[in-house]
Amino acid sequence: LSEIPAADTTWSSISIGGGDIIFTGAGTDYNKIFRYNVLTDTTVWEATLPQTIVPGTEVLCLRETGLLYLIGSMSDIESLELTAIDIFTGVSSWTHTFDGLKGAITPFAAPLEDGGWDDVIAVRTSTNSSQGGMRVYVLDGATGENRMNWQDRWEAPSTAYINREFSAAISDVDNNGVTDLVISDGAGNIYIINLLYRTLLTSSASAGRVWAVVDFDGRADGKKEIIVSSGTTIKVLSSDLTTLASRDMAEDIQNIVLGQIESKERIDIIASLKTKTSIVKAGIITDLPAQPIIMGIELYFDNVYLTWEYASISADLSGFKIYRSSDGGINWKLVGTKTADAFLHIDSPSGGLYSYKVAAYNDYGARESSAVMIEVMGGDEPSSSISSCFIATAAYGTPMAEEVVRLRSFRDSRLLTHRAGRAFVRWYYRHSPPVAEYIRDRRWARAMVRTGLRPLLWVISYIK
Repeated sequence: LSEIPAADTTWSSISIGGGDIIFTGAGTDYNKIFRYNVLTDTTVWEATLPQTIVPGTEVLCLRETGLLYLIGSMSDIESLELTAIDIFTGVSSWTHTFDGLKGAITPFAAPLEDGGWDDVIAVRTSTNSSQGGMRVYVLDGATGENRMNWQDRWEAPSTAYINREFSAAISDVDNNGVTDLVISDGAGNIYIINLLYRTLLTSSASAGRVWAVVDFDGRADGKKEIIVSSGTTIKVLSSDLTTLASRDMAEDIQNIVLGQIESKERIDIIASLKTKTSIVKAGIITDLPAQPIIMGIELYFDNVYLTWEYASISADLSGFKIYRSSDGGINWKLVGTKTADAFLHIDSPSGGLYSYKVAAYNDYGARESSAVMIEVMGGDEPSSSISSCFIATAAYGTPMAEEVVRLRSFRDSRLLTHRAGRAFVRWYYRHSPPVAEYIRDRRWARAMVRTGLRPLLWVISYIK
């Protein structure tokens, strides 16, 4: 090297193959780039730049005429500059000066798998002293001349300071043969810009950080999906920035890459979290559970008893979610979550006309039953539901009676563990409410039922 780097120099590096590595260093009175060959232990070339560079923001730009090494700058005093260096000679191909622009300018290039991008994209972001909105420039890759620039339309004092970073991807998002830039600013506002006509196609406020643009769903329309993150949530957005799917990872997302781990036909999202790495798989229709079928809905003592059946398929089943609507199915409220072996939900709404539906769900999504309606004539405010033995409860006067608790335990631990037992319990819940209602106010009937249940309770007491 021509001089010893400053003690506070920050370094970054990019390998270009053949044992060659390009090092970028910035420190006190030191802004240099050099190409070093580890096989021969020699410096191929060394270049000094006038601007204050930011190691780690430089990129390689693949063009038809060769590779350019793009270096941005940061300054609160001087106009920002972007320099393109020929990686083979170390000679500057061009420098673009952004007159009067302060803050930081960072180059961006399309990944090689997307065919590269013959122009150069540069993004202006804020520093502590030079605030303001994000600005995107498209420069001619051969000359550095300005082709277009675009201003973040959400620039405001409340968001300018946090606008110190960006994330972006280049792809033909809507499959119309024109390359688009998908970019998010420091506040998570996402924009899709048509790079041919230099127009804003669509935008979405506070949507998240852009990680990748890829054909995630594999549909015939060929449109791409946008993989973003926001806090602890991974989201898949459509080409018009509508949320198609999301998943809460319960930890802040630090990095996302895409891969094909088990199948070349599906793309997986690999997320790095604070304490672990998780793989989120793209689901297809056969991954979803079967549709549950509501078998009955009954009103008993102002409680709604909803029963359903589920025919098992190859897809996993995590459980069931029960939804209630009080406006004819326009808006739905989740009122219960059940395990995969459940088939009964008891709800206690106030008086009114209600619709219910059941959704079978797993990690890939859910399938819902058709909705059913029932009218509740009275009752109190909604309360949490419990599973009860109707006839025994009527006979002993309370669901908390020792005998009722023992019968309920036998049902849960024995009958519900096999198909025949579940079929019997389903039949019982469908037909027992009228019997329970009949004996409830008849002392002699309650006494007869208690007498009839004694042998069963005696047998249950000896079953382990």
